Amino acid sequence: MPTGLTLGQLRTEVQNATGQSSLVLTTAELNQLINFGLEEIQYNHDWQGLQAVTDISYLSSSDGVALPTTFIKEYGVWQFDGTNNDNALKMNPIPLLDRRMWLERGIATQVSQQLPRPSLNGFYYYVFNKTLWVVPRPSATITARVHYLNRLTELVLDSDTNFFTINFPGMLKWASLREVFAFLHDTERAQMAESIFTRYLKGAINTDSAGRWRSGEQQGTGGSPIGAPPGPSPNETS
Repeated sequence: MPTGLTLGQLRTEVQNATGQSSLVLTTAELNQLINFGLEEIQYNHDWQGLQAVTDISYLSSSDGVALPTTFIKEYGVWQFDGTNNDNALKMNPIPLLDRRMWLERGIATQVSQQLPRPSLNGFYYYVFNKTLWVVPRPSATITARVHYLNRLTELVLDSDTNFFTINFPGMLKWASLREVFAFLHDTERAQMAESIFTRYLKGAINTDSAGRWRSGEQQGTGGSPIGAPPGPSPNETS
């Protein structure tokens, strides 16, 4: 396999492996099945290539702010201060807060004893329905920098590439072939493709995870890690 493939090249690889002509498997069908395989891969692991950053202006009047439509989950949220001349101090972590705890704070007398670790800036955040909430509501506009896991858009044009077509084309090929053989009702070859794809997936996850930060995340809630966050480099300024 080449080190990287475009959608057009990948489609040719998949079609050749099936032995079917374009009369049986059209370009549109193959593109759709390749994107089905791509979707399956994305949800198997928190891939480094899907990490993204966005800055959100959170106004004093904001009642939650919508996150990007491709948002899957957050890694952490910081208050970004672009006026600070010390790059290492431009970002102050905003701790994750349990949504229900915050909403029930007025009727649960124990809430004050159960808040998470102290916040450097007095703010906490939670995510609900792909919406970011900063609480208590800031008295003036702040910039919330969100590090998050991003869902890739579909491959459409023959020249399209992405993190997986460039770094793990073999894995995507066999994920696609699994979808194609299932589409053709070829159970035996679908099972074979599933087995090969699983081997590729395991190796790709091991490669992607090598040397990554492993301090851990809050299980079941996502978001800010329990230990030191997988934070930005000291020189991150924009």
